[in-house]
Amino acid sequence: MDKFVIKTQRSSFFSSNTQDKKPRPRQATLHSLSGVVVIEQIIQHKNKLESSSTEDAEKVAILKELVRKSPSTQVLVDTGIGRTVRSLRKSSEGEVKSLAEECYKKWKLVLERRVELSSKKIEVQSDKETTRLREASTKFLASSLGPGVPSRDKTAVRLEKEIYRAANNLVSSVYRRLSRRVIFALKSPENQTNQLNREEIKALVNKYVEK
Repeated sequence: MDKFVIKTQRSSFFSSNTQDKKPRPRQATLHSLSGVVVIEQIIQHKNKLESSSTEDAEKVAILKELVRKSPSTQVLVDTGIGRTVRSLRKSSEGEVKSLAEECYKKWKLVLERRVELSSKKIEVQSDKETTRLREASTKFLASSLGPGVPSRDKTAVRLEKEIYRAANNLVSSVYRRLSRRVIFALKSPENQTNQLNREEIKALVNKYVEK
C-alpha cells in the first residue's frame, strides 16, 4: 500500500498554501477617515508647524497627514490651523511650501463646496394633486399679468412660489384665497405693463396675507 503514497516535504506543502492566500485588506479605523480629526492633535500640529525649532522633515510629515484630512469649518476657525497652513505656503520653501499649498487649496475647495451646499434650498417634490393646483394657479397669475408684462411667465412662477411660501407651503384654503386676491390685484392697470422684481412680488403677496 505504501508504494501508492507520494511523500512530500512538509515545508513545501505549507509554503504552497500560503502563497495562494491573498493578503486581506486592512480595515479602516475611525481616525483614518478624512472628516474625523482630534482637536488636541490638530493644535499640536499647529504649534509644531509654527515653531522655528521643528525640522522641515517633521513639518512635511505633518502636512502630509493634514492633506488627507477635511476638518470642519468650526475646527479650522477654532484651532487656527487654516491660518497656519496659509502662512506656510507663503513663508516656507521646498516640499513644505508645496504641501502647504496643496493643503490650503484642498481645504479652500471643501469650504467653498460647503457654502454652496448650504445656500441651496431643497424643494420637496409635491404630490400630483398639489402640483396640479399650483400649476393652475400659476397659469391664472400669468394671464392676469397681461401680455404687456415682460417675462410674465417667470414672474407668475415667482408670484406662485411666494404665495405658496406665505401659505406655509400648503395648498389650503389660505393658499386659494391668497391666490385669488393676488390675481385680482394683478389686473389693475399699474401691474399690466411693469415687471415686478423680487421685492415687489414679496410686498404684493404680503399685502394680501390674512392677518
